[in-house]
Amino acid sequence: MAEYLDLFDAERRPLGSTMQRGKPVPPGTFAVVVQVLTVSREGKILVTKRAPEKKHAGQWEITGGAKRAGEPERTAVCRELREETGITAKPDELIFRCVTRCDQVLFAYYLFFSDRSETEPIALQAGETADAKWLTVREFLNLIVTNEYTGTEPGLLCSIYAGLLDGLPLGAPSFRYRRRERRLSEQLDLVDYRRRPTGQRITRGRPSPPDTYRMIVSILTLRPDGRLLITRRAPQKSYAGRWEISGGCVQAGESLRQAAVRELWEETGILCGTAQLEPRGYHRGRNVHFCYFLLRRDVPLSALRMQRGETDAAEFVTPAEFRKRMRENRTITAESLLICRHFPELFSAT
Repeated sequence: MAEYLDLFDAERRPLGSTMQRGKPVPPGTFAVVVQVLTVSREGKILVTKRAPEKKHAGQWEITGGAKRAGEPERTAVCRELREETGITAKPDELIFRCVTRCDQVLFAYYLFFSDRSETEPIALQAGETADAKWLTVREFLNLIVTNEYTGTEPGLLCSIYAGLLDGLPLGAPSFRYRRRERRLSEQLDLVDYRRRPTGQRITRGRPSPPDTYRMIVSILTLRPDGRLLITRRAPQKSYAGRWEISGGCVQAGESLRQAAVRELWEETGILCGTAQLEPRGYHRGRNVHFCYFLLRRDVPLSALRMQRGETDAAEFVTPAEFRKRMRENRTITAESLLICRHFPELFSAT
């Protein structure tokens, strides 16, 4: 039976039309291919070898494939992972990274932290995968700069998974096959004043059209000792040096909880499930809706990882200490007042 793929515009918006797989993509339209980097319980990265009957046979790659017609993007990731490796994932367990473009294909990249151990067997897909192995980060970095690895250019791949893939080896040879991808600007879905989707998208950094709003998630991480996590904004950011809780813009196609999980992992290295986030309400500002979550997590300061260009320091402080920084003008005042309002059990006595 013929397989059909959905078609999109250059900003990954569905066009409402399809094409048969294997035929040329119509001019001015794009197909979507999903890619997922899977990490084992031991922190190793999964790669699979392309089957002999496939193009670029015998080369190694991360898991991925085309998104089918009518299939949600995250569902496509879960399907490809299950088909090619036997590993199961749920859509909310995937962390979205970015979208790149090469010719008439948009590549959507995801990250998946599996509870699978490297000692458990991988179920290979006949005609697709011939072998599989788990690699340390160093082994994976060494692999992607050789002609044994196919697909994404090494520097771009490390950029996509920054914080996990650091320390790319220098002096990479010329590659037999590398996609000429370029990373696309972040796209944001717009909602109305009641937080209902408008069907519109904008590129991050551009002003919202009248009567539309962006969504921003804010996550307060609270330890059992009553201390909350704050991070310091990096020097190149607006309000550089000010302290805040984790958060950021909801990207196109993300739910609020999915965005909160991604932002927390990007900015601090903390990994949580969407069900672990406790909703704490909304605030409507000028062309923006804020959504607040609470995460209860016992995490040592030494376990945190800062996001380059976003955060450069972190501390766990008491609510009273946070209030003190507010008075000293070391936080973003308007945001801090909203934090106090949405977490009254922490700040009402301070």
